Amino acid sequence: MNSITKTVKSFFKQEAIKFEQMSHDSIFKIGFAGNNGCFLGYVAVDDKRRTVHIQTISPVKAPRDKRLKAAELIARINHRLLIGNFELDMDSGLIAYRTSIILGNGDLHDDMIEYLLFLNWMAIDRFFPAINLVFFADISPKRAIEMVKKECSLPPDSPDDTNHDGFFHGRLGDILGGSLN
Repeated sequence: MNSITKTVKSFFKQEAIKFEQMSHDSIFKIGFAGNNGCFLGYVAVDDKRRTVHIQTISPVKAPRDKRLKAAELIARINHRLLIGNFELDMDSGLIAYRTSIILGNGDLHDDMIEYLLFLNWMAIDRFFPAINLVFFADISPKRAIEMVKKECSLPPDSPDDTNHDGFFHGRLGDILGGSLN
């Protein structure tokens, strides 16, 4: 079995993804600029347990008086997702998106990291406007999602339906919409 930590680090270097290896060797701090915001995240690798956990944090926290609406928004979004999920810390208001994998006795491959990381990034970037609509425009969670879905709907063969060399071409809406059919 290959070292998951070495595989992740190699992938970052190969894809020119800037990262900072935290004091604990198996946690990488990364960030990206999407279409709707700039995001900070972490990739936590556990070679012993054979897991990879990616968490990207929303740059805005849910204001205390909007946390119930935030919880409704997250429940409505998560209901539609096939891979990963949004999380809300009800005490701090922190919102994050998580994707994870348990490898067991298998090895981690670049395409697996690519799916986990880029789906994570696309999901938080796609739904970040809905978060802002609920918090700052006082739009209902249901309406905010409808507005984001309408804004993000792309023709099936649109070149904008990809984020990485055609990797997700034509599949983004299906994956983030909860259907691979």
